Amino acid sequence: MENEIQPNILPVQPLPQTPTPVTTPATTNWSKILLFMILGLVIIAGLIFIGKNITSNHQPIIVQPTVLPTQTAIPASTTSPTIDTTVDWKTYTNTAGYSIKYPASFTTQLLADGADNKEVMSTARNLFIYKAGTSEPYIERYINLEIFDGKPIYSQGIITEVILDNRTMEKIVIPDAKFDIYSTQVSDKEFIEIYVSNDPIKKEIANQLLSTFKFVN
Repeated sequence: MENEIQPNILPVQPLPQTPTPVTTPATTNWSKILLFMILGLVIIAGLIFIGKNITSNHQPIIVQPTVLPTQTAIPASTTSPTIDTTVDWKTYTNTAGYSIKYPASFTTQLLADGADNKEVMSTARNLFIYKAGTSEPYIERYINLEIFDGKPIYSQGIITEVILDNRTMEKIVIPDAKFDIYSTQVSDKEFIEIYVSNDPIKKEIANQLLSTFKFVN
């Protein structure tokens, strides 16, 4: 047994070991700070990119003003409707070519001595209108109308032109007279004179009577 060959057994060698690097606390802190800085820059860059896209994709909306058609405002009436107070008045019509209205409490009378209290005929050459039942000289009454053959001549007074029933008439104002006179031609040869009281008490009604005067030819 002494002659048996013994195996050559080598001793076991220990494996080489890589030394583990030792990380100091200072190195670890700087690494974290650098990582956070990189992440922060990435986030900021991402926000800037997103903001630009939002701005480019959402343009501001410009609202154009709506232009409405021009309208002319109609002002509200500040005056009461005109009421015709002469609707129920009587109407006198003369063959010389005119008519005039007067209240039911008034009457017509001839400009003549001894004329009776009755309505004047349509062919009368002159008349006056007054309140029935009163006794006043004709020259002091509200309105007188006379027909003349030819144009009357006035030696005094201020003459102006006025429009009555769409026709031009002469208005004669004589100082201190109780009447203003209106005159115009009514036919080839005939002229009319209208004496309108300017007495402060009668003037308003006298002018209202005159406003109803119409040419019928």
